[in-house]
Amino acid sequence: MIWGSGWDALLASDHEGVLRHRMEECLDGDYQRYSILPGDEQREHWVHGDPRLEKLMNTLTDAEVAQIKRGGQDPKKLYAAYRKACDSEDRPTVILVKTVKGDGMGSALQGRNTAHQKKDLSREERIACARGWGIPLDDDAVAAAPGGVGKDGGRLAQLGRVYVGRRVHAVKLHLVQPAQAESVWITAVDCTEEHPELELRGGMPLRCHARA
Repeated sequence: MIWGSGWDALLASDHEGVLRHRMEECLDGDYQRYSILPGDEQREHWVHGDPRLEKLMNTLTDAEVAQIKRGGQDPKKLYAAYRKACDSEDRPTVILVKTVKGDGMGSALQGRNTAHQKKDLSREERIACARGWGIPLDDDAVAAAPGGVGKDGGRLAQLGRVYVGRRVHAVKLHLVQPAQAESVWITAVDCTEEHPELELRGGMPLRCHARA
């Protein structure tokens, strides 16, 4: 699922394949950046000086160009792909989707590689995000709204929702001292001599580490 349904009419009219070719030229980073540009600037990037593309793109208004989603963020495309997958009975099915990072989260997050690491929003960023989603709160209420979750689940717990935390139980590793390292190497060499078919990687046979 690459293209949103907003492209369907254009692709149907693209008898020479110029739009499809232009789409395939664009890298993922281009799509991320285009998603935060106004419609007129997006149009300019898509047209790329080609009068045939200009003719196609002029069938859409700037607002329509700006609203076109990637396939993975278009409910119609998602439903169609899932329906087709459900109807397939004789083989496994994988759905591959193309999306934009932070879609709908405003210029602070949308289309940015740092979207996944963003922990909190400034007042201005919160307000812009709320306006983009049509949240019916005034600016002060949006800015004061609690974000994130605490150790007890915070706002999610208050709403009666389950907070899924991440708990890591890692085994503590002990460094090998120089005297021990020598015995490990001798054991590995002996192992290789006994079993020359073992693959060496980094100077050590693969299956001798546990024995050492």
